[in-house]
Amino acid sequence: MQTRTFLPAIAILVSGVLVAEVQAGSTDAEVANYIEKFPYQDTFDYMMRYTDGDPSKLNVWVIGVKPELVKAGDDKIVRMNNDTFYKLAFIGLEQGPVRLQSEKSDNNRFSSFQIMDDRNVNFRNVIRPKGSYTLFHGDKPANIGGEAIEAPSQLVVLIVRVEVKDRNNADDMRDAKAVFNGITISGPKLDTLTKLDLLGGFDEMVVKEATRQMDETFASATFSEMVAGVGDVPDKVSYLL
Repeated sequence: MQTRTFLPAIAILVSGVLVAEVQAGSTDAEVANYIEKFPYQDTFDYMMRYTDGDPSKLNVWVIGVKPELVKAGDDKIVRMNNDTFYKLAFIGLEQGPVRLQSEKSDNNRFSSFQIMDDRNVNFRNVIRPKGSYTLFHGDKPANIGGEAIEAPSQLVVLIVRVEVKDRNNADDMRDAKAVFNGITISGPKLDTLTKLDLLGGFDEMVVKEATRQMDETFASATFSEMVAGVGDVPDKVSYLL
């Protein structure tokens, strides 16, 4: 089975119904059910590699504690650039909002927050973030610091990028690091992280057929078919895509 791109949907801390249960009765229905649940499990497993199941590693940076350029072969996020500083955090909002701060924004240097929900839908991009942003799920908090960003789910994935224009220029590296170090995250410390096993109960033949369909789609579908925007899953983009 081929490795898929970073961050399908995350299943922990999801508000509402995770995935509609399909009654057993036909192999097609079971395969479809497996495919719906697969992204949640796949990303949970990915997250576990960075947190080791430690809930205290949510709402903190798990990549990008220090500004470092990626070396060839060391990609941790799909298609990492070697002229970019990265930060990555898994954000849990079930115990309250989380604040992002960008204190050293530079209009002449690209930086961004890529913010994804529990289905891996990129529901918000903030280009050259400046000041405070408060991520919340559910009822809007009374005290919002800076811009409020309502998340569709309790679990959010955040990727931060900061451009490095010239790695051989000490002044440019200093300025890029200032932007990077000025981006901070603060929020509640979580004390539980529920183990997830959505796929363990499926028959071997169901798993085999679902895997075949996913691999076939992964190899043949165009990227534009698989792009999902806010609310597009599963209404406009199928779970298989």
